[in-house]
Amino acid sequence: REPQRAPDIYLIVLDEYAHSAVLQNLFQFDNRMFEDSLRQLGFTIPRLVRSNYVHTVLSLPSLLNFSHLTRLTEEVGAHSTDASLPNYLLEHNRAASYLKQQGYRFLFFPSQWWPSTRHNRNADWEFDAWPGFNPAREVSRSDLRRSLIRTTALDYVIRDDAWDADFIRRTLTALESVPEHTEPTFAFAHLVSPHWPYVFKADCRVAGDTQFRGRSGRRRAYTEQLQCLNRLLLHTVATILQRSA
Repeated sequence: REPQRAPDIYLIVLDEYAHSAVLQNLFQFDNRMFEDSLRQLGFTIPRLVRSNYVHTVLSLPSLLNFSHLTRLTEEVGAHSTDASLPNYLLEHNRAASYLKQQGYRFLFFPSQWWPSTRHNRNADWEFDAWPGFNPAREVSRSDLRRSLIRTTALDYVIRDDAWDADFIRRTLTALESVPEHTEPTFAFAHLVSPHWPYVFKADCRVAGDTQFRGRSGRRRAYTEQLQCLNRLLLHTVATILQRSA
């Protein structure tokens, strides 16, 4: 009898995805249908989920290194805003290192523009959503570039909405192909969604971010993006399960 192959591992980080209780209390949004769908697919949804940190730049290295980062203040000072050390811990994390030692292949699905997860030099393979060069598209690949565009007249010409939506779709579609790899894989993906910018309507049509004004508008935009993301995720997860041995 052949030994059973180690299972593939997927870590899909959905940036700023709120807990169901928060969605209900602050946004009057009921997310139980999505969670029940995940349970039907075999997932366990913890009743109480809390993040160690309010900022992604600390949450991700803490998660991937199985460790709190409170002692970083001894290295960089209590009031430092330098992200170099957290970024180093994120790129050279214990999870990927350990799994690679166990024979896993590390597949990295970068974020579109968040600097800490734009690349990972320790990955065995890194997803490239857009081969080739496109000037308008490249503007969307950096938070600094986006900010500079918004301060000029180019803001009326160059819009990131379609590129943002396309990047999320392409990333999820690529994740669906991971089961095709013959060796055990650890796939890590960081989606900056439902985090702003809000580029999806509830039915997953592209929504221009400029239409959301004021607190109520931003809340509606967030929940609409969340509904679209739920739909896309369920399709991706179901596809992965169907294609996996």
